[in-house]
Amino acid sequence: MAKSTINKQQLFLEFLSVVTGVLIALMLNSWRENVATSRTLDRVKQTIRTEMNSNTKEVSDALAYHKALIKELYEGRHLIMAIPASEFPVDVNDDTAFEQFLKETVPFMQSTAVTRLELLRNGNERILTLNDQNLRLLVENDTIKLFGVSNLQLRTADVSNRSWEIAQATGMLVEMDLELVDVLNKCYNLNNQYLETSNKAIEMIYKGESGIISVMEDMAYYEQEIIKADSLVLNLIE
Repeated sequence: MAKSTINKQQLFLEFLSVVTGVLIALMLNSWRENVATSRTLDRVKQTIRTEMNSNTKEVSDALAYHKALIKELYEGRHLIMAIPASEFPVDVNDDTAFEQFLKETVPFMQSTAVTRLELLRNGNERILTLNDQNLRLLVENDTIKLFGVSNLQLRTADVSNRSWEIAQATGMLVEMDLELVDVLNKCYNLNNQYLETSNKAIEMIYKGESGIISVMEDMAYYEQEIIKADSLVLNLIE
């Protein structure tokens, strides 16, 4: 066999060896990347599961509380305060004397100016009109009870969007099914809308603005939608 033929065969074998080695290296590198991506995706999905379960628990508790509070407000059963009748220097059953007493004392107890104060009899109870608010005033067991849309305490759910932000930061959104990404995005938007509405409600209560029941109903709506969206995410992620 000629020497040139041997050299060509040797060069071909060396070239083939190098190409094979490169291909094997590329395959191993791709395999390692796939394994790393799969592990990262599993960790991100576990973060999503944990967050969805936590958000659902928080929101469910808040929804039950707000539903009960809204019902109380509509039915006029939300107790603002209860004071023993004996603490008043006038007969609380005497409408004229009691109204005059309120006119003399209530303005000093309000952070805003009192422009209107009236006490009207309505059967066994009375309606106290204070500016633009109508409050139920009832005397039971020598105790004066005041009911109305005031002195409200909200229970805003502490919802988190951390899992969405992690999925974005790690690039794992492109590894997920499109339907799952769409629902995760919906959860993200619902959470933000809920927090904005909650902040608005808190500000209205702080400023004593009217219309708080409507905003609380918006909060309850978002709470219901968040629970539905979280449940759908958990179903899709299994």
